[in-house]
Amino acid sequence: MHHHHLLPLLLTLATAAPTTPKLTTAHGFRLIANITSTADLTPSVHLLPFELAHIGPAQNRAILRYQSPSSPVPTPSTGGTAVGPIFYQNGTASSQMNTSILTDAGTPPFPEGLAFLPDTNNTQSGGLYAFGGSGTQGIHLGGPFSELTLPDREEGTFVACNATIPYYGPTWSFVVVNWVGTNKKAQLEEGCVPITLLPECATLTELPEGAISSHEWAEEIHCYENVGKVVW
Repeated sequence: MHHHHLLPLLLTLATAAPTTPKLTTAHGFRLIANITSTADLTPSVHLLPFELAHIGPAQNRAILRYQSPSSPVPTPSTGGTAVGPIFYQNGTASSQMNTSILTDAGTPPFPEGLAFLPDTNNTQSGGLYAFGGSGTQGIHLGGPFSELTLPDREEGTFVACNATIPYYGPTWSFVVVNWVGTNKKAQLEEGCVPITLLPECATLTELPEGAISSHEWAEEIHCYENVGKVVW
């Protein structure tokens, strides 16, 4: 006789239940920072695209934004519209440890691969880079929500950190992308916030004749049409 009172409650619970973000597929993608906690930097880094700052021949540091002495406004200011480099996952579905995350650079285009460089005193933490070549083998898009994943480092988190880069000197400021292992996860350094890096679908354009890069082994990956519109 009282069952009708349960209907509004059940409808409320169904409405409040978390939704599974909708994934689609593509061969190319950009990486977008997604804040995973209530902590954030000022200005916010939520939905900023993953960028590469040149630090030498075919060497780049992973960043989300920078501020130069000539610009009082941090760059990029994209409002969640991705403008970063287009990546592709190279490898075979049979072995994630043989995958690499590449982007094309230069003329003629050549591959630059995402690379993880561990700290000298802690191999479970370090910085993210892109170097000419295949980068760190095993970096891939993984997990139920398709996010950037490091090999053999299932515990820990990517972090966005205020920093300087020696190549540019102390008058430039950056937000760089690092990885913090489990042993440091609970004690993030000041100026760092945890993030995930989610793939936003992008068109992988055809390479010109004479390119050093090849898209022959670019995998079809799971990605989001617009990370900014994902409802978690």
